[in-house]
Amino acid sequence: MQNIKNLIRGKGFTFREFSKELGLSEPGLNRKLNGKNSFTAVEIISAAKVLNI
Repeated sequence: MQNIKNLIRGKGFTFREFSKELGLSEPGLNRKLNGKNSFTAVEIISAAKVLNI
C-alpha cells in the first residue's frame, strides 16, 4: 500500500482530498490504505480514474 500512498501524494492529492474523490471518510481511507479494511472493486476503479492510471 505504500506505493499507492506515494502515488496519491505524487499526483498532488492530500489524503483528505483523495478520500472525498472516492466518497470515503478520511479515517475510512486510512483504514483501507493501512490494510485494516479492503477496497471494493468500485473504489479501486474510482481510484484508478482519479489517479489517471
